[in-house]
Amino acid sequence: VAWTAPTDGILTIPESVLNVKAFNGSATNFKFGWTKGDYITPWDSNPTWDTYDTTGLYTIKEQTFTVSAGEVVYLNMHTPITSNSSYTDINYAPQYIFEPTSIPAEGEFTGASISTASDFGLNFYANVDTAGTVKATAECGDDVKTLTGKYDAFAASWKFTYPVAAKDFDKDVKVTISEIDGVAVENGDSATYSVSKYIDYVLADETGAYDDVKELVANLKEYCDAAQSYFADSEVVKVTDGVVSSSDLTDYDATVTGEDANVVIQGATLILESKTTINVYFTAPDNTTVCKVNGNEVVATKIYGVENLYVVSVEVVAKDLGVAQVFEIGGYTVNYSAYTYIGTCVDTASDALYNVLQALYDYGVSAYEYSLLG
Repeated sequence: VAWTAPTDGILTIPESVLNVKAFNGSATNFKFGWTKGDYITPWDSNPTWDTYDTTGLYTIKEQTFTVSAGEVVYLNMHTPITSNSSYTDINYAPQYIFEPTSIPAEGEFTGASISTASDFGLNFYANVDTAGTVKATAECGDDVKTLTGKYDAFAASWKFTYPVAAKDFDKDVKVTISEIDGVAVENGDSATYSVSKYIDYVLADETGAYDDVKELVANLKEYCDAAQSYFADSEVVKVTDGVVSSSDLTDYDATVTGEDANVVIQGATLILESKTTINVYFTAPDNTTVCKVNGNEVVATKIYGVENLYVVSVEVVAKDLGVAQVFEIGGYTVNYSAYTYIGTCVDTASDALYNVLQALYDYGVSAYEYSLLG
């Protein structure tokens, strides 16, 4: 009879009776008791051996063991007189009371990185033994989201991406595995990280492992710092080094071609939240106008509170901030990029917005250059 510890904990085996049905030898010399480890534990050092009853019943006293995961506790027999001594047909069903002191977590988070896709934020990577589905709960302040993992074959891990607005880059995000293959997990592994911690880690590295990405990360930090100051309405010092003006960005001017008697193009803007989004606005009698973005048909969204105003949107990845997005709205074609917006606004922007636009431009340039490295 043996018991194996599933994890670290405390095992208690209450006092119980063992019935030995048949003896061959000197019954009074038999002793039974629980030992931890293996069969060579010194018998005489164990103070909790059984007492013998001439009817063949042994009372095994209560014993308690502190065990580690995988450790085995055995019911052992001791007989000093081994000649012609044996037993057969033991009737014994011990009770095991186990209290774990540590519960293995489901899954294991192994690392983190930043996402420079249109959905800027944090990537968390975890090893989870499933080919099915994995979900995690993400917490950042009062914001709680459920993230659906995507298996990343390159990283050989499940990846969870939490969107982070640039202004919130220094806020900690905690993710916890919450569901595996549709079954809720009570003890999922968790990890806590922030964009700023990743930035600091990369910029402080001296091994050379991140040399290719350091310029990108440094420009990202400038962009996040500028965005944080802008949204906090903080007093800022207008940057002067390496700046761009509208005259530097004329190659990115918007173009509008075509005609449509039922449509009026009203303008465009850039949204800087966790996603970098270009919006093009137009008026039309109703929402039947056929719209496409980069060749893909989309449905325009009605802007409530303004008569007949609609918007068409597209998310832009960092490396493509200078790439003109093609909006087909009815009979019109509009070409517009994030740099178009920067060129339109930078010369007249407030100091805080000016710094954001300058940093966004630098971030886009370095993201594009990094993408060329393959």
